[in-house]
Amino acid sequence: MARFIPLALAAIVVATLAIDPVHSRAADPPAVAPGTRVAGLDAGGVPATAAARLDALLGPSLRRPIEVPAGDHRLRLTERRARTRLDAGATAQRALGATAGADVAPAIDDDRDHVDAFVARVARTVCTSACQRGVS
Repeated sequence: MARFIPLALAAIVVATLAIDPVHSRAADPPAVAPGTRVAGLDAGGVPATAAARLDALLGPSLRRPIEVPAGDHRLRLTERRARTRLDAGATAQRALGATAGADVAPAIDDDRDHVDAFVARVARTVCTSACQRGVS
């Protein structure tokens, strides 16, 4: 009879875990705090592991070209020209570490040389336009 009690207790524990999946399953992954924004867009409740979901949420607005008025011209910097890419995994980690209500900057990889070349082009265009108008 002494051997039967430990076996019975083990069987009860196993049965309890099988019947009560809430206590036997792994915890849900942490989620971004409610009210947290990334680049001004609501990301509250997004699981930290949902990088693809963040990419779908943020990608369209981050892929829009940047337009800069320069004199009589409008210069455009596209995602392709700047070679930018949203790092959704790093962005998710930033958002996860933020307090509720915070606005988190997205993690963006870019080719600094291409962005610098665009800035130089804007500067040349502004200077050329100003010089043509007699501004010195």
